Amino acid sequence: MTQSPAKRHPWTFLPGTSPADAVYGAIVSAATIGAVGLHVETIGRLCAVWAFVVWTYWMAHVYVHVVSHHLAGQMSSVGRRLRDALRGEFGVVLGALPGLVVVLLVGLFDGEPATAASTTLLVTVVLLFGLGYFGARRLGAGLALAVGEGLLASSLGVVMIAAKALLH
Repeated sequence: MTQSPAKRHPWTFLPGTSPADAVYGAIVSAATIGAVGLHVETIGRLCAVWAFVVWTYWMAHVYVHVVSHHLAGQMSSVGRRLRDALRGEFGVVLGALPGLVVVLLVGLFDGEPATAASTTLLVTVVLLFGLGYFGARRLGAGLALAVGEGLLASSLGVVMIAAKALLH
């Protein structure tokens, strides 16, 4: 019996990216916003810090991709490796975007970076749960296993909330 393309490749809605990159992006985004949200005065400043950290993290992924492929003996030009890495690692940025959207939405209604930080962490827990749950369901997992996968995926978000509470 052959699996459908969706079951073989459950992340095809993010062309050229891996699910790991999207999860990394979501975690880095939430951690940045959670850590900085109580230490900045404006939503604009929070967004600027977010952009710097996400860009730096994405560039680190790109750099590692470019250098490691060359060190692994895969010969191609730097330009080609760089282009492939920029495209292939873009999932980091895509995964980070929901955090920015939450900050901007909270900024429209509340304007407080601390509220944006707390809300982003909560939304990230839900997002990570959804990624784990729906990824498992698309691969054919039953309800109990999918819920377990969702809980496992969201556990780092819960740890970030606990760390924020302890640090602030």
